[in-house]
Amino acid sequence: MIDIIKQVSQIREKLKRYGAWLEGFNIGIYNGFNAVFKGLTLTLELLDYYYNVWVSYDASRLPREEIESRRRENAKRIIEITKWAFIDTMSIIEFSLKGAVRVIDPSIMKSIEARKSRGCRHERVFIYLRDIVEELKNRNCMSDEVYGNWITLITIRNLAVHNNAIADSNKVLCIGDMEIYLKKGQMLKGKLDFFVKLMDYAVDSYRYTLEALPTCEFGN
Repeated sequence: MIDIIKQVSQIREKLKRYGAWLEGFNIGIYNGFNAVFKGLTLTLELLDYYYNVWVSYDASRLPREEIESRRRENAKRIIEITKWAFIDTMSIIEFSLKGAVRVIDPSIMKSIEARKSRGCRHERVFIYLRDIVEELKNRNCMSDEVYGNWITLITIRNLAVHNNAIADSNKVLCIGDMEIYLKKGQMLKGKLDFFVKLMDYAVDSYRYTLEALPTCEFGN
């Protein structure tokens, strides 16, 4: 568990650097890096609390079955805490990236709105993170790697939020050094740092996307 705490601390340090980088542009957009940094403060506090509970146990006084039971319960808490931290991170990034696109290149949002409103003139158009990612890829300002990372992150976020983290199809998702095997009807499985690593990739993908926005071209 101490490794998870260290990983989250390292992400917070990265967020501090990225937040300062974004503030240096002085373009009046919402700083998602700073917002995620604040959210991970609570995450660290919760992880630290359960870590202290764990180390307070006197293993010499507990039977092996009890130790294993408490270890499993602690693992569930870690996964739940980091899962909601990942969801919160993705929500902040989606909100802040929408704002950044509107400020840096309003034509991107207009293009998405025009495409999504075809055939539904009287319905309100909702723009999601996937819409922005696909538009940026079409405009040649996003690499295949970053695009693939976004699709994996969005897929996992949607499963966690809308489907109780249960896969609705069989597929393999790849992001960095992670291979995520989805089996229809089964809950997502991964190591204790599963959602922590996804948060790290999300933060980097957000940075790469912001850097690329000024280079976008009009798609076909």
